Amino acid sequence: MTAGEALLDQLLDAPTSTRRRLADRVLREGLAWDAWSQRFRAAYLDRPERAEGAATALAEAAAASGRHDVLGRLLGQRAVARHRTGSPADAARLYQEAAGHLVAAGQPDDAAHARLLAVDALAHAGQLHEALAEADALARVLRGARHRLRRALLRGNRASALRLAGRLEESARESEAASRSLEQLGQEGSAAAAELNAGVAWMYAGRLEKAGNRLRSAARRLEALGQTDRLEDARYDLACLDVRAGRMGPAVRTLDALAVDFEARGLARRGALARMDLADALLRIGDDEAAAREARRAAEAFEIEQAPGEAAEAWFLLAQAEAAADGSPTAETLEAARRAAERSGREEIALRVAVLADDVALTEGTLPSTAGLAVRIARADRLGLHEVADASRTQEAERLMLVHDAEGARAALANHGLLRRPHPFASVRAAQVDARAATALGDTSAAITGLRRVVSRVEAWAGDLPGGWLASAFLARHGGATLDLVDLLLARGRPADRREAVARLDELARRAFAVDTSPPRARGLEALRQRLESIYATLAGGGGARGLGLAARPALVDEARRLEQEVLRRWRDDERRSSEAAGDVESRPANDAFDVVAHLWHHGGHLRATLRRRNGDVIALRPLAEDAELRRRTEALRFHAERVRQLGSAAARDALDDELEQVAQLILAPMLEALGTRPTSWGWIADTRAGALPLEHLPLDGVPLAARIATMRVPALHAAPRSRARGHGAAAVLLATDDLPGARDEVRALRDATAMPPTHEGVARALVRHRVVHVAGHGYTPEDAPSLGGLRLADGWFTSADVPPRVGADLVVLAACRSGTGTANAKRPVGGLPRALLAAGARQVLWTSADVDDAASARLMTAFHA
Repeated sequence: MTAGEALLDQLLDAPTSTRRRLADRVLREGLAWDAWSQRFRAAYLDRPERAEGAATALAEAAAASGRHDVLGRLLGQRAVARHRTGSPADAARLYQEAAGHLVAAGQPDDAAHARLLAVDALAHAGQLHEALAEADALARVLRGARHRLRRALLRGNRASALRLAGRLEESARESEAASRSLEQLGQEGSAAAAELNAGVAWMYAGRLEKAGNRLRSAARRLEALGQTDRLEDARYDLACLDVRAGRMGPAVRTLDALAVDFEARGLARRGALARMDLADALLRIGDDEAAAREARRAAEAFEIEQAPGEAAEAWFLLAQAEAAADGSPTAETLEAARRAAERSGREEIALRVAVLADDVALTEGTLPSTAGLAVRIARADRLGLHEVADASRTQEAERLMLVHDAEGARAALANHGLLRRPHPFASVRAAQVDARAATALGDTSAAITGLRRVVSRVEAWAGDLPGGWLASAFLARHGGATLDLVDLLLARGRPADRREAVARLDELARRAFAVDTSPPRARGLEALRQRLESIYATLAGGGGARGLGLAARPALVDEARRLEQEVLRRWRDDERRSSEAAGDVESRPANDAFDVVAHLWHHGGHLRATLRRRNGDVIALRPLAEDAELRRRTEALRFHAERVRQLGSAAARDALDDELEQVAQLILAPMLEALGTRPTSWGWIADTRAGALPLEHLPLDGVPLAARIATMRVPALHAAPRSRARGHGAAAVLLATDDLPGARDEVRALRDATAMPPTHEGVARALVRHRVVHVAGHGYTPEDAPSLGGLRLADGWFTSADVPPRVGADLVVLAACRSGTGTANAKRPVGGLPRALLAAGARQVLWTSADVDDAASARLMTAFHA
């Protein structure tokens, strides 16, 4: 170590009282700039306050002695440090101050370089107008052959500012010019980076083919140069291009892998960028929950990194995910997006927030301002934000529909070519508006044709997704166009139309069921299951004879809920990374299972229904009830049912019966009238909201419907698993004997049943090999986390994750307390272990959602199997 280097170390470690004296000495003896730069950067990353103190002392000493050259270089180094640690606004100010001192020191070239770096810092700080003004001013200074390289670099920095300002095509052309100049100067790496930036700008401008050519060319050049970091940037940008071009499978896999890799290497900002675009991809394919999670992680990371421009975009993506999942974004998310957009000057984010606000207004029947739409369309077109402009034009057509101008709405859609967009994200909503307008004008055939076309395109897109769950989620998310098509087919009323409508309803129901079926065993699931078993092991006593008495343990229920979410997260992450589709259900009809099957679904503010007879005839019913009325009825049923549970009085039961009768008049009476004759068996396929209705308990001739007609809920007519060998004979599994004498007696009564050991292997083997499986013993299913409930075996708990993938049983009887939940709907037909058994191939499952008496259960089960 030289004497000068030792003196610099003393300055960095010196207390405040002695820093100035040491700084004067450093300047007198000559500042070793290379050594200073190295030590300053290291100190700034380790203890920034120490580095700042030393730099301030040197600056004061330089100012006192008129050393502008030293001041300029000191400020430049502080600017570099501030920029690298996430403070681009401070860095820009320091670069500009450094340039002033370097000019005073007679070093104009170094001053120009500081101004060049200031342009980049201003752009990253979101001060876009200032960045462009500084770039234009600097361009007038950088004349002559000796500034060719700086001029080329300036064009690249100016292009970045133009892109952030939304001037996308101008940015792309500027980047291309910078790339050509840098290539001529022999700067191959910088030229490839500029070409990469050009591809990004063309991508955001919607010129996808041109973007792909530029990005792939840049990637090849970077690979040849061995520039690994920039090559990763190219992979990332190509994945973003896949998102915008609709190639969702490779995009999701690449972005997920890049995000994990960047974060593992401590590259927080790059990891956040990858997560933001991953959220965009997930949002487009309908995985709203995962999209919201990734967007929130990205937004919070950008806030920490003090990157308001990217934070604004991530907050807006979160708002979109919340709107998709819950109907509207939270006020906190929209406010965060607005504040970040204001701080960064991101006009395009402000425009997108305005589009989202108008979407909410249109949903509520409020007319957006015509002038506001026109201004937004003009601003979006000027900035090259074609998706924003298209969304606003579609809103313009929707506004015309609200004022009953169907011809104007169709003309607006046609004039702007919204129905011919190359991907469904822009055309699905436009096609729905066009179909409503065509129907209003009496051209039902044109409406049906248009909706069939866009539904087919959506289905084709789903085939590109990795994993069966994502494909199902995508189709369930974009089911609005299908339901519009179903309404039109039923309204036209031809026999073929009605059959097509029921087939499409059944496909949606099948997909909805697939979205929520039990996942395969994800990585690390065994450890989670063991943690769950330890939770259950701490609980004991109380309740019915076969129950575990798990009454008031909210903390443990919360832990179970958290474990369930972790299982689902790991499963979905595996699905995202998978290159092969998960095993899906085949469309095998069950036409002869019921005399009649009813489809119930909500659409257009009403509960709607169709009836399908055994012979294939379809009856289309008028809308049964408005959503608002049905919500009131459902809430009233819950209220009266709770009073019956708490009070048990005759008055409470009468009030519940009266409310059930009112619901029966809304739903059951129109169906029976349309059928003419009563069926002997009735299947029900209901969407999420309709599934909450107590359909089996609706009164018919003074008794529940299920007492008059064999009634069963099914996820879909065509949701049977792939063809497989069915089991033979019966098997019985006794889970406990000492405290359950009734269970022991009921198993003994099954004389022809094969006894199986009460272990994971024994139960799984019984489910695969035997036609009837009877399980008697202890069970529990928490209301808040049904997927983690199950049966207590000799070697632990048997949960939905332990169900074999191919169940051969026609009937599974779970004779245990709370072996399933009472909630039933299309996406979650029974919950917990029963749901997993049905999804794996069991044709019927009998379970209880409450505690049961041991002796009473033994008598019932003995009679059931007799």
